[in-house]
Amino acid sequence: MTVKFYHDNLTSIYCGDCRRMVELADESVHCIATSPPYWGLRKYKGSQELIWGGDKECEHEWAAEMVKRGHHSGETNPGKEYYTKDAEQWSNSRGCYCQKCGAWKGAFGLEPTPEMYVQHTVEILREIRRVLREDGVVFWNIGDSYATGKGTCFNPGGGKGSFSGHGDRKDAGVYPLDRGNISMLKAKGLKPKDLCLIPFRIAIALQKPYYTGKIKEEKDRIWLASMIDGEGCLFIHKRKIGQDNGSGYKRKSDTYGAGLEVANTHKSIVDKCQRITGVGSICCVERETKHKARNLPLYRWNVRSNECRWIIREVYPHLVGKQHEARLLLGCPSSGSDADKAHVSLMDLHNGKEACIDFPPPETMYEPGWYVRSVIIWSKNNPMPESVKDRPTNAYEFILMLTKSRKYYWDIDAVREDYSPTVRWGGDKYNGATKDYPNNEDAGLARERSCYPNTGRNLRDVWTFPTRPCPEAHFAVFPEKLPETCIKAATSEKGCCPKCGAPWARVLDKKPSQFNIRVRDAKVGRATPEEGYKPTEEEIDQYPGNPPDMRERRTIGWRPTCHCEQSEAIPCTVLDPFCGTGTTLWVAKKLGRRATGYDISEAYCQLAVERNRQMAMELTK
Repeated sequence: MTVKFYHDNLTSIYCGDCRRMVELADESVHCIATSPPYWGLRKYKGSQELIWGGDKECEHEWAAEMVKRGHHSGETNPGKEYYTKDAEQWSNSRGCYCQKCGAWKGAFGLEPTPEMYVQHTVEILREIRRVLREDGVVFWNIGDSYATGKGTCFNPGGGKGSFSGHGDRKDAGVYPLDRGNISMLKAKGLKPKDLCLIPFRIAIALQKPYYTGKIKEEKDRIWLASMIDGEGCLFIHKRKIGQDNGSGYKRKSDTYGAGLEVANTHKSIVDKCQRITGVGSICCVERETKHKARNLPLYRWNVRSNECRWIIREVYPHLVGKQHEARLLLGCPSSGSDADKAHVSLMDLHNGKEACIDFPPPETMYEPGWYVRSVIIWSKNNPMPESVKDRPTNAYEFILMLTKSRKYYWDIDAVREDYSPTVRWGGDKYNGATKDYPNNEDAGLARERSCYPNTGRNLRDVWTFPTRPCPEAHFAVFPEKLPETCIKAATSEKGCCPKCGAPWARVLDKKPSQFNIRVRDAKVGRATPEEGYKPTEEEIDQYPGNPPDMRERRTIGWRPTCHCEQSEAIPCTVLDPFCGTGTTLWVAKKLGRRATGYDISEAYCQLAVERNRQMAMELTK
């Protein structure tokens, strides 16, 4: 249950699960800047456990909690006199599984496998996609982890104790990765001491189209389609006018409903159909009936109405012989002449005849994946020391820049950088390599270049700034410069339209550089008519000389990007679904943006409120 923890004119903080941000409207957020829990790193303060996957209607029966063996890389002298383990920081729990439906209960970031962590990340970003505008941008700060039971994550391979209890979970059929020993772990491609490449796994998973149906595993959809093709029957049942519906109501017209049946003498096949879909009923026809004597009992899996339709829609791409039947079933209306034609056509197809009607194929069940527009490197000049002797110390993290569409809001002028003091752009001339040519020519390699000192260069994808300590009990506070850069780039300083939310754009006064390479070369006798680029006399007379005037670019106003009736702009909205101590919220407020934060820990919500109040007081001093 989500609780509104704090609210003022610009900032709102909610204590709750960011997978269900019902307080936010669809496409209402312009920018998201956040740092979620990294995989296998630590347990954060307060209750973090959530239920992931499984059956929402299941009355869960939780198995024994999985416990990590060994110690964490941040611990010192475990079990000895100077043991520095912080009970609130580290957690040996890796959650537990429901023995009935396979759901996992645990904290995000403490999943037993990288695959499950990536899956949960994709699930969270599905909700983020709902609230993000089409022109919005996500900045997802994420670090990597190493595969070692004695390091910062739970993983077989760190020691013999890492494998305790894996056999029981594997036999129960609820353990997502079969890795009972080191050789099996290597077969999966993740070896002890391997860098898990979590950011890249997430990026690749987000790029893929997202399947919106209920049968998530493609192999299950393929298997079910083959059973329907070979052992199934699709039908449209007709309820005639005047028939009683069982509740005393007599139908006033013929109505039609969809039906699906798979029959086989092996009960395991129909059981699997029901297990994959979670719906339908199974009945058994005994060997002896009044119509026919059977050698074996026949088992039937039956599904009706809307449940039948969504199953057929999901398996439709994998059907081979019954796609036309599937289109009739899916397109058949509940009543009318087209419904009657669909009913007759489906029976004709069963009898080897031509159908008299057809319907379009169903729409795809896939939604587009995210655009991974950039993988930004956050380079830290004060990284955390590491006691490693066979690899470099890690001194950077990743920031995935994600968008929903090809075109989105980006304020290039708000985040321009100073030019580097290098020979290339450090002066009025490009001091490149030269080579002697006949007539003392240099092939144009030492030409003057304008350096645009009042505009700056485009923002680079390596951001260098140090981490900052936090006196409060939080171990992953990023510096204010990080969200400040994200917010400035992805939201309008002026604000957005109060009706449609479209951000306002800068109106720029641009003065191009007057540098003219043809004039410059003509003055030193290198530009001739034969060379095809000789300047005109007017160009030569108007040339200001060397060095030429440099290009200028300045903001002279703002304009709306929508066609709504003009009114005063309102602040753009920034979201942090893992707000922690509220750094992003504070920076957004300082920049005049609206900010919304979510955190599942009540302790961190309170910390964010207190910290924002304290920083606001310091700003007014």
